[in-house]
Amino acid sequence: MDMVDLRNMQTELARFAVPLEETKYACTFISLPTVTQKYNIYKFEPVITPHNITSVHHILVYACGSSGVLPSGTDGCYGVNPDFASDLSSQVLVGWAVGGESYQFPDEAAVSIGTPDPQYILEIHYSNFDLRLDRQLRYYTPELWKYDVRVLQTGFFTFLVHFIPPGAEYCRSYGLCNSSQFDEMNGMLVPDLHVFAYLLHTHLSGRGAKAAQYRNSEQLRTICEDSKYDFRLQEIWDMKEIIIIKPVQSFPRDVVATDRQDGEVESTGRLKGGLSTMNEMCLTFLFYYPHKKISNCMGYPDTLYVAHVLKQEASE
Repeated sequence: MDMVDLRNMQTELARFAVPLEETKYACTFISLPTVTQKYNIYKFEPVITPHNITSVHHILVYACGSSGVLPSGTDGCYGVNPDFASDLSSQVLVGWAVGGESYQFPDEAAVSIGTPDPQYILEIHYSNFDLRLDRQLRYYTPELWKYDVRVLQTGFFTFLVHFIPPGAEYCRSYGLCNSSQFDEMNGMLVPDLHVFAYLLHTHLSGRGAKAAQYRNSEQLRTICEDSKYDFRLQEIWDMKEIIIIKPVQSFPRDVVATDRQDGEVESTGRLKGGLSTMNEMCLTFLFYYPHKKISNCMGYPDTLYVAHVLKQEASE
């Protein structure tokens, strides 16, 4: 697309002292430009101060519901203050992880502003401590794309009962997303979702990651795969062709399976799922259009089975 009227803006996390913790998720509400019409964000990129580059794990921007006056300052994203919680009710707009660079949306779809999303949260995950000033830079224009973009987060829900056994030379984790839940999540019927890009995300023990699409209990295709996953090189990649995910009213409906392969784990103890870089995750971020209220669709562990294997007590 040839664009004439191009503008840019920065969303930033103000300087603050990150607590002396192994990991810190810092959140702040951000203001986007005040506009009287719809604009499209067609590109985003991280702007990280050089001495922080080894400490910033990821950056996410969420759209969330309105709660009146925006809280000020910076607080933990998953702490005791509910005003700053970037929880499952929030929708990921854009994201960046270690090793990533800028990303420009395709000609047919982009993120919009000047639309009903009233509030936005900037989340930055630090794996160190220092004084920080980090941000995301976005480019926007009044020249509109045909569709608005959203991100579907699939995989295995980050949970302490998600673990890799100690001493395991090889372990696989699976998370399922069933499109039969899409209409309920969206509050109305959902059309076909067009997936045009993806980001695979695990932590330090991840050696491979894959998302596959199933229909009628048969694998239809591999959506994306990285058999030589490197935590330090997490890029957003365009699909070679648009992938269609069918919702419940279409039959057959679809299931997206995320599969993570882990390398050898030290025998000193089991590796747990969690928010820290030293814990593990199994996630795939699928960039899709048209924009719907579908953001998180992940598998949960069978806690009763896990408790049985660990010889622990558990209740319904």
